[in-house]
Amino acid sequence: MNTYDNTVYDAFISYRRDGGTETARSIKESLEKRGLKVFLDFDELKTGRFDESLLRVIEHSPNFIVILTKGALDRCLIGGDWVTQEIALALKTKKNIVPIFKDGFTFPSPESLPETIKDLPHYNGLKYDDNYYNAFIDELVERMPGCHAAKHLAIGATRKDRQKASQLTILGKRMFRQGLIDDAIRCYNEALALDPDSSEAHLGLGFIALAKLKSPGEIFTAFQTAAALNTGSSGIKYIFSRVAGFLGYFKTSEAALKDALRIDPSNQSYRNELLQFSRIAEHRTDQPISFEDLSAKSGEARTLADTLLTEEEDVIVNMRWWISLLPPWRWIHQSPHLGPALMASGIFGILLLFNWRSLDTLRALQYLTISSLCFLGL
Repeated sequence: MNTYDNTVYDAFISYRRDGGTETARSIKESLEKRGLKVFLDFDELKTGRFDESLLRVIEHSPNFIVILTKGALDRCLIGGDWVTQEIALALKTKKNIVPIFKDGFTFPSPESLPETIKDLPHYNGLKYDDNYYNAFIDELVERMPGCHAAKHLAIGATRKDRQKASQLTILGKRMFRQGLIDDAIRCYNEALALDPDSSEAHLGLGFIALAKLKSPGEIFTAFQTAAALNTGSSGIKYIFSRVAGFLGYFKTSEAALKDALRIDPSNQSYRNELLQFSRIAEHRTDQPISFEDLSAKSGEARTLADTLLTEEEDVIVNMRWWISLLPPWRWIHQSPHLGPALMASGIFGILLLFNWRSLDTLRALQYLTISSLCFLGL
């Protein structure tokens, strides 16, 4: 029998194990980063009968989040179904119910639903959006009365906080490389305390989870969150694709690789790998590996973590090198007045370049002086 403490949670998450586990974990982690207490029970811990202590958790949670994946309600007429009983209790106790609709879900016909949950289709739900994950979580928080302050925790990181968080993630990578795992975890957690939406911190925790053989679900969620928080990074999408494929999520891996190629269509390496992967993936279904299977592949897991961490560092180093060649853009970011100044500088510079032969010395000096003054932002 499961036993739970008397903690009062802000939300209870209900889900199907097949198709909803990773989404549930990701949402739980994101809400907790915003300071909310979220209860998520794991199917493998359930005892076969509806635990009375679980009933109390639902009764004392003001918000009830139900993740509806494809076919999630098809088994509701089967006696003793957990999800049905959780939804029924939430409806009976008049909780604030927020359905989350994943791709492929549709409500079955009314006669296919038990009387106890027939009101569920009347609730206004949210479409799960992996590409705009932050906006999705913000909207979810808005749907939860009494939790609106949590949204500000997510967007309240100042520029100074983000810079400090970035420094901590760099330090965390250094600690990880040196084998100081506890110090690396501390750096990443401090970074997330400053900036909950730091994709690099989530990525770092993912590398540690992969190298130290944490549970497959924990590994997947860390990389999935990093990819969701940085939708414009082809590199992070590619890393997520590699990890998802290693863990047996072949369809997810293929989708992430397609996203990486969409972001960086000129990357021939992505294109070639997607072509090879598609030939294999079309004959395979998602078969997430167990912890025992992962333990048997411990050497491969550590090698993959080292390889992907090196690739990620190469991307960051290259980006910083290119940015260092363009110091004026750093100045523009700090001062909005320099943008127009540099534009004017460029215009007068072009005039001087193409017309210098037809200009007298005085006019040429005037153009040169104006261009220089504009460049200095005076």
